[in-house]
Amino acid sequence: MNIPFVKMHGLENDYLFIDARPASSFDPFAAAPRACDRRHGIGADGIIMHGPPRDPANHAVMTVVNADGSDGGVCGNGLRCLGMLLTEDRGAGEHEVRVETPGGVVRLLVSRPVDDAPVMIEADMGSPRLELGSIPAVVPGRDSAATIIDRTLSDLEIDSSSLGLPADARLSLVSMGNPHLLIRLPEGGSRSMLDEGVRRVGPMLESHPWFPERINVHLMTIDAPGRIRLSTWERGSGPTRACGTGACAGAVAARSSGEAPEWQTVELPGGGLEIGWNGSPDDPVRQRGPAEEVRRGVLDPATGLEPDRDSGDDDDR
Repeated sequence: MNIPFVKMHGLENDYLFIDARPASSFDPFAAAPRACDRRHGIGADGIIMHGPPRDPANHAVMTVVNADGSDGGVCGNGLRCLGMLLTEDRGAGEHEVRVETPGGVVRLLVSRPVDDAPVMIEADMGSPRLELGSIPAVVPGRDSAATIIDRTLSDLEIDSSSLGLPADARLSLVSMGNPHLLIRLPEGGSRSMLDEGVRRVGPMLESHPWFPERINVHLMTIDAPGRIRLSTWERGSGPTRACGTGACAGAVAARSSGEAPEWQTVELPGGGLEIGWNGSPDDPVRQRGPAEEVRRGVLDPATGLEPDRDSGDDDDR
């Protein structure tokens, strides 16, 4: 049986959304490598399955699958897209949506305009986790309750020259329900420098022995208090145009090091997100940004392709 999908993106970070109810036998982990291939499949950064919640007080449960078929954990851009999808029949106005994720229940406030303006979504992403055991990370000489925020690479016995990074680059580790490694470069780095740099260091650090579940790798600069530029190598997917949880992690790292106000703008290759966090370990990180539907179709679960389309390029974000 062919499986309906909706292709959506948040700041050009795109996913195939599949309703689990009519696709109960569909295995997204097996299908993702072919379906997400941009040359031979439909093309996407991953697959997001959504279905009935475990708790009737919520609206849906979501499962994020990376393009390589691995578990994606939590996805901020995907959450905003799912919030838009779940409110498509509710009309204009503000609508609350609660989604169950591996990192906990996320509350979304979806603002649907009366005109053709973009749908905007604010997501309560939960509290950041900074302890190494929660990320998870196993760092020599540090116990599981330790934190690593704004430390030099030499402090952690990492040879910055082997990564092609400046000696004063600084490293932070943050979990937003999925793990993030953030490397802050000196001010003044260009967008192309960040994008090219993360393509170089991402594959080297994603599967570093410190990270038993692999890790999302980001290069970032703080251009001014409250303004961050960030590029992402996403575990299991490679370079992506945006990472919502990575933007949250970058804002947490900046504020934890005392260099940022409560609300920050994080500029990603695909656009900007507004991230709010008051600095308290128990306070949730809030994320504001758009979502957009690209198109709809069906896929053959055996091939990961659309039955009525030839295999070929499909980078239509």
